Amino acid sequence: MSQTYDYAVVIGRFSPCDNGHVERLSHIGGLARRVLVLIAAADKARESRLPWTADEREDLLRAGLGEVADGFVFGRVGDHPYDPQGFAAEVTGHLGALAGGNTGRVCVVSRAVDVRPDALGALPVDWTRITPPAGPNRAAMLDAVYGDDAAFATLGAEVPAAVFEQLTSFRATEVFAAMAAEHHYVEAYIKSWEVAPYPVIFVTTDILAIQADPDGVPHILLVRRGGIPGKGQWAMPGGYLNPDEPLAEGALRELREETGLAVSDAELKACLQGVHVFSDPERSSRGRVITHTHHFVLPAGALPVVQGGDDAEHAVWLPLGALAPLRDQFFEDHYAMIEYILEREV
Repeated sequence: MSQTYDYAVVIGRFSPCDNGHVERLSHIGGLARRVLVLIAAADKARESRLPWTADEREDLLRAGLGEVADGFVFGRVGDHPYDPQGFAAEVTGHLGALAGGNTGRVCVVSRAVDVRPDALGALPVDWTRITPPAGPNRAAMLDAVYGDDAAFATLGAEVPAAVFEQLTSFRATEVFAAMAAEHHYVEAYIKSWEVAPYPVIFVTTDILAIQADPDGVPHILLVRRGGIPGKGQWAMPGGYLNPDEPLAEGALRELREETGLAVSDAELKACLQGVHVFSDPERSSRGRVITHTHHFVLPAGALPVVQGGDDAEHAVWLPLGALAPLRDQFFEDHYAMIEYILEREV
C-alpha cells in the first residue's frame, strides 16, 4: 500500500480499545510513514464515564493491537475544554518533537466524541482531516462493563480478546467498585429527573477564591469532595443554586457551607473580580449543568481558617504553584475552569 502521508496523528480516548480501533489503526499504519497516537483527555481524573487513566487506556490499546503497536509512537494530550488553541499547541508540539520540525504531509484522525470540534478546528489548516466511521456506542459499552456477568460477556464481540481479559481483571479491583458505584448513582440521579416534562438544565455556582499569604505567595481555596460523583477529588467550593436566590447569594452560601470562610459578605463582594459562565454540554456526567464561577481576590495577609462542611470532606488553602501536578485529580472540568480564569484575570 502506498504511503499517502508523512505523518498520521490519531487522537482518541480509547475507552476502552475496541475492534474498530484496531482495524482503523492497522489501516492508518499503511497510509503514513509514521503514526503518532495521542491518548486524549489524559489530564482528567477518573470518573464513571472515563474510568481508566491515560496509562491504562494505552495499555488496553497496546494489548488490542498486539505487535502492530510497536510501529506507533504514543503520547498524551489534555482535554482543554475551554482552550482550543492550547489543545492545538500540545498536539503540534508532540508532532514537532517526533518530526524534528519537518512534518511534511500530515493527516489527523479523530472523532467529535473523542475531541471537541472546536479543538480539532484549531489544528493547522493544511492537515488533512479524516473522520473515522462511528464505532460501538460508548455508553452501551460502559453499561456492559458496569453490568452483571451476562451483560459484560457481550463485550467479547466488541473488543479484542486481550482487551477483554484486561477488562475482566479490572472488574475485580477496588477502583472498579468505586467507579461502578458512581455509575449507578449517576444513572439513578438522571432517572429521577425523567418525570420532568422537558430536558432538565441545572444551574450551579463555583467559587474561585485567591489570597496571597504574608510572604506574598498566592493561594487558592479548594475542597475535597466528600461524596459521589468525584469522591475525594479536588474542586472549587460550589453547588446547585436554590430556586429562590440570586447567583451571588448562592455562591456565598455554598462558600460558607463548604469552607466556613469567616469573611463577611460585604468584604467578599468588594473583592469580586468577575463571574465566568461555563456551559460545555458534556462537562458533567449528571446531565446539562451550567455553572457560574465567581472569582474573588482577597487582600493579602494571614490566610483565613477554613474547614470542610456539607458536601466537602475538607477545605484547604493550596499555593497556586502546587496546582499543576494535581491536574489529573480535579473533579470534572474544575482545573480547566481555574486555568481559564487565571490566565485572563491574574
